[in-house]
Amino acid sequence: MLILIQNTIGTIRGLLGIITNGLKMFLPFSSSQQLGEELVTDGNFPNGDNWTEENGWTFANGFASFLYIDVSNSKLTQDVGLTSGKTYRLTLDYTRSAGSFTVRELSGSGYVVLGTFSDVSDSIELTFNSTSNNGTLYITAVSTTFVGSISNVSVKEVGQFSLDETTNNNNAKLFTGNALDFSGNDYVDIDGFTMSGTNATFAFWANIDITTNYILDATPNRLVIGFRNNNLSLFSVDAWAEFGAISTNDYQRVVITTSGTTAKCFINGVQLGVDQTIIAIDLSSASAVKIGSSNTGSSFYYNGKLSDFQIWNVAWSATDVANDYANPNQLVSSVSVSNLKGWWAFTEGSGSFAFDNATAPGSELIVNGNFATDSNWSKGPGWSISGDVASSDGSQSGLSYLNQSGAIVSGKTYKATFELVSRSAGEVRVFVGGVENNSPKTIPAIYTEYITAGSTAFWIRASSTFVGSIRDVSVKEISAGTIAGATYEPAQSSVLQLGMINWSNGSGVFLPPSPSNATQDILGNAVRDRLNSLNLTGTGVAEVTDNNSLDFGTGDFSVETWAKWDFVNSGSSYNTIYSNGGLVTGTSNFGLVSSSTGDKIRFIVNNTNCISTSTFSNGDWVHIVGTRESGSLKLYINGNKTPEATASNSDTVTNALVKSVGKDAQTFRFYHNLIDDVRVYDRAITSTEVEQNYKAGTSAHTN
Repeated sequence: MLILIQNTIGTIRGLLGIITNGLKMFLPFSSSQQLGEELVTDGNFPNGDNWTEENGWTFANGFASFLYIDVSNSKLTQDVGLTSGKTYRLTLDYTRSAGSFTVRELSGSGYVVLGTFSDVSDSIELTFNSTSNNGTLYITAVSTTFVGSISNVSVKEVGQFSLDETTNNNNAKLFTGNALDFSGNDYVDIDGFTMSGTNATFAFWANIDITTNYILDATPNRLVIGFRNNNLSLFSVDAWAEFGAISTNDYQRVVITTSGTTAKCFINGVQLGVDQTIIAIDLSSASAVKIGSSNTGSSFYYNGKLSDFQIWNVAWSATDVANDYANPNQLVSSVSVSNLKGWWAFTEGSGSFAFDNATAPGSELIVNGNFATDSNWSKGPGWSISGDVASSDGSQSGLSYLNQSGAIVSGKTYKATFELVSRSAGEVRVFVGGVENNSPKTIPAIYTEYITAGSTAFWIRASSTFVGSIRDVSVKEISAGTIAGATYEPAQSSVLQLGMINWSNGSGVFLPPSPSNATQDILGNAVRDRLNSLNLTGTGVAEVTDNNSLDFGTGDFSVETWAKWDFVNSGSSYNTIYSNGGLVTGTSNFGLVSSSTGDKIRFIVNNTNCISTSTFSNGDWVHIVGTRESGSLKLYINGNKTPEATASNSDTVTNALVKSVGKDAQTFRFYHNLIDDVRVYDRAITSTEVEQNYKAGTSAHTN
């Protein structure tokens, strides 16, 4: 089962024994949460000191109250740091006896109304995309007739955040999730998906561009999740049930449950509209099923992004829905995973298949794939079996086949693997049901292909000149949707975050663990344990809140981290571990990077380099500390009290640019492995303190 390891031990072991004097940021990446820090000061109104009020507003007993006076549009305001383009969650409680009030933000030359409220009383929750140009929240008594009170005002940024363990709120917003982007002419074909029973849960993250068309369509006994009259709706058999309107252009967790003839819809853990009466669903004989279009794949195309698409044969409770939203990196723990019938995480990042992690691979279909005997295979000219390999001697006059038939089913998807042991001439290809996906194989290696079969045979095909050997042939059926047009979008926030879970990179796809075997993904690849660290794929990043506590000017500072070494040359000689702004080789910043120059670590301050003398192998944990004191740079590796490199530097280091864990401002300098315990100090820690921090973290960074 997929588990987010919310391991408080990780935080405790990070705080016990480490130096805290001058510590301005500590990111242990032990867990994440769905909302950022509280942006409102004194939202429960102990007094009005942090609010700017106009005529009519008063403060008492935890409330901001407005009593009718002869003035309209009287404002209660606070600069909460709203940033244009970001998504926020606003909550507040109110009571009123007359008139109405609005919540607004300043945008351009005018105000944008986020909501107007006139009920007798309510607890409101409002999600909005900010267009603010001054960061201020406005609570406005619209007319002279408003009489009421406001309390418990809260504004938090929406996303996923790993929290700073200091009091400075230098939290890291995570952008390590993937989604599938549907452009209005795309779909995922999951034909053949079936599920028994009339109880169900459909859960997914949706970032919707247009509130029309279908998200899921199955037939016969028609079931559609989509939009009617711009309302999120469910069609069952012959009638629509409309839940209500849903916002666009931000990620929302959508959960629809059916229990017999009752359907409910939840958005971000809160029920949308009221219970709807439907004809009980029946997917037991479903044959044509599409995500993102009509069941024919020819119309009603969805427009937007989808991620973490789950189908269960049980109706979640309201508590399950709330837990699912609060913990987006794990499956609902109170429901048996045996009830999970489909899980397309859309985390692959490449390729034409969307793998279903709820379904284990089928049994082995190849007999004698290890070539232990000279049997079970039909051999064409030039092929022979001996010594646990199948070999071709190049004596064939044309194409020659090594094949088995009967086990493959046309239309199903398979994982095929084999090892090309040796090759001196020609090339070899693999066909599943007469279909191949990749190029001819000429370099000895283990190869994996995912193929939807077109017939019943499995072939290894040698060219007329192929001289070489193969072994360990395997073919297993897998459950996967075929992607028609939709493309993967990496570095998404809010959705399932790869950086905060275990995953495997099987043949270039990033898959969370199979629910039936937490040590493997659905394709049988071993997962990489997160080890209470930020588990990066080479596309994600954690962006650190811009805070004055990390603005060091020309002063002293230290930056420290643990990183599991992994250099991937992706168009740059650097893979960035931490950047305090901009480019690691630009101005007004500092950072730590892995470098291809002799497999070294670099501590870069503006354009001044400290380069380690040690070299590292992939998979090694490395403890890294860079300090600047009175213009002198030092780089410490693995707790050594003597710095491995020194340099002189007097340039200014500022805080004006985005700080990141896992990349810098370049689009290709991503890190590809684990990063843990990122710390920044406003002073140069001593060599003795470097050693102490290293010893405090060694036991947690040994595997």
